[in-house]
Amino acid sequence: MSGTKKVTAVTTSGDEVTLIVPTDTPSEKRAEHLQRVYKDHVRHPEGHWKGKATAVVSPEDVGDVIDAMNFMGSIVDGAFQGDEGIVVWSDGYTAHGFDG
Repeated sequence: MSGTKKVTAVTTSGDEVTLIVPTDTPSEKRAEHLQRVYKDHVRHPEGHWKGKATAVVSPEDVGDVIDAMNFMGSIVDGAFQGDEGIVVWSDGYTAHGFDG
């Protein structure tokens, strides 16, 4: 996946909402890989998948982890070099305007 873009949509009640969506769609094999990477590396400190998400990974894995988090709805807000590896985080699924 190469990234995301913002799209404005209108709800049935007439409200405008901004959504962050992928700019391309992975193949089924790539999607399965991203789901596996997400399951293996990403943790939710608040105890539910809609909350904050973090991963601590090696430099070799960081690209796949970022792609996996974006693909799964945990849009990446940043990354930095930590003591244990590269820390990647998302403010969470709902923090980025997703609902449901």
